[in-house]
Amino acid sequence: MKIKHWIILFTGLIILSLGAYYYTSTLSHTSKAAVIYQNGEVIREIDLNTVAVPYSIDLDGEDGAYNRIYVENGQISIAEASCPDQICVAHKPISDGVEPIVCLPNRVTVQIKSAEGDIADGFGGG
Repeated sequence: MKIKHWIILFTGLIILSLGAYYYTSTLSHTSKAAVIYQNGEVIREIDLNTVAVPYSIDLDGEDGAYNRIYVENGQISIAEASCPDQICVAHKPISDGVEPIVCLPNRVTVQIKSAEGDIADGFGGG
């Protein structure tokens, strides 16, 4: 009787693992765009799958504030910022929409948007 329970448990775990793998593999192949916000307004949208050559975008803010955004194929990051804490610069490049990069002092946010136009949140697949 105990062996039957173990077989059911391991079969369930294998099915769950395969489902998670399928979900993440299909999510990574969809078209994705990065949306850059400054002061709550959309500054630029970039299709990350079409970036052939990496480039930088400079954003100037109030009182000499600035952010340099680094765009490459499939991912985006903040390379430089004038903010004192540098949390946004230390953040790893984003490519999957699980979390945004936020520079609170300079009011800059970088998020990944799915192919359907929704901001990806990592939970709903959108």
